[in-house]
Amino acid sequence: MTSCPSDGHLPGGARCSKLSNGVLSAHTTSRGDYIMVGYYRASGGSLTAKLGWERHSTNNWWAYQNMSNTPFHYDKQTGLTASCSAMIGKLYTSGGSSYATPPVDPC
Repeated sequence: MTSCPSDGHLPGGARCSKLSNGVLSAHTTSRGDYIMVGYYRASGGSLTAKLGWERHSTNNWWAYQNMSNTPFHYDKQTGLTASCSAMIGKLYTSGGSSYATPPVDPC
């Protein structure tokens, strides 16, 4: 995703948040057994950050990575145990800033 509508709703049930230098998005399947979290970084300087998701009030993170290339799409995905619980895509920078998408309701 390179843009995000003001309501944060994308086709297929995905959700997004517009950040000052890009777009954070999250997409899941209708069974809630998969999530993809993406960050399109349009501009900016050096950045080390990690993507993740929240489900059942628990944060899950992939490893920190260099996200200094711009413009560039960074994304991570994983399979999960099927659940209708909402999930939130997240971005956490090494500087301590945190960003989140609106909740994605799989079912």
